[in-house]
Amino acid sequence: MPHSYPLAEDLSALRGYPIRRTHYGDYTLYFRVLEDRARVEVLAFRHSRRQIPDRETD
Repeated sequence: MPHSYPLAEDLSALRGYPIRRTHYGDYTLYFRVLEDRARVEVLAFRHSRRQIPDRETD
């Protein structure tokens, strides 16, 4: 897993983005789809074994 992405320790920094998430191995990736819809920008990642509350329940 690349380490150039920020760890999702504080997801409040991602508010306002149309964030989606997916699982990649042992990680949860938080990303947004770019305007061309052919690429994504990874905003943050976190090891999946750590619990992260959903944005809707914050």
